[in-house]
Amino acid sequence: MTTNEIRIVPDEHISTITVTDSVTVEALADKATVTVKVTSNNKDQRTTFTRRDIGVRKAQQVLAQATLLQRQGEHLAEYSDYKNRIDSTWRCTIVAVDVDNPQLRDVIARLANLENCVIDGPNWSLSADKQAELNATAQALAIKNAKAKAEMLVAELGGTISGVVQVDSKPTQVTSTQTVRRGRGTPEFASLGKSSLPEPSLEISTEPDVVSVPGTVTVVFSTYFEDTAL
Repeated sequence: MTTNEIRIVPDEHISTITVTDSVTVEALADKATVTVKVTSNNKDQRTTFTRRDIGVRKAQQVLAQATLLQRQGEHLAEYSDYKNRIDSTWRCTIVAVDVDNPQLRDVIARLANLENCVIDGPNWSLSADKQAELNATAQALAIKNAKAKAEMLVAELGGTISGVVQVDSKPTQVTSTQTVRRGRGTPEFASLGKSSLPEPSLEISTEPDVVSVPGTVTVVFSTYFEDTAL
C-alpha cells in the first residue's frame, strides 16, 4: 500500500516532495507462549485448596519434564464468588523460543488431560532478534518504494530528486493469533498416581503461524527544477 503527498514548496529556494509508503512482510513465528491455569471452585475451602494443590502438583510434574521450555513465574488468585464459593486459580506461563521444540506439543497434550486445567495458547509471536530483522526489512522496502515513486513523480514535472530532508517511521504492530484449549480431565485427580504423568489426550499441531510485520515511512525529498516557475 502506497500513499503519496506531493508538496513542492519553496523554502529558501528548496522545493520538496513528501511520499509515504507502507510495506508488510510476513514470516513464520519463532516464539510460542502458553498460559497454564489450574482452577478449583467449591463451597468448602479445604476441598477447594485440596483440589487446587493436586492439580498444581500434576501440572508442575508435566512442566518439570519440559527442560527445553522457559517457565516465567507463577501467580495465585483466590476470592469468594457471589454464591459464597471459594475460587482459587494458579497460573504460570511457558515460552518456547524454538518452535520446532517437540516438548511444546507434548506438554499441551498432557496438560489437556488434567481436570480443571485450561491451556491458553500457543500464542505465536516473534523473538526480539527476529522482530528487529523484519522491522528493518519492512522499512528498507518502504524507503525504496518511496524513493522510486518520488523520482517518477518529480520526473513527470521535469525535475530530479536532489537529496533527503527528513525520514519518519511509525511503530510496528505485529499481528499474531491465539488458540484456547481446555483440558477435559479425568474423573478424579486422585486417579492419577503420585509418580505418574497424565497421558497425552490430544494430538495437536504446533506448526507456527505466519506473522505480519508492517513498516511505514514518510520521506521528504528535496527536488531540483530548472524551470523556477514551479
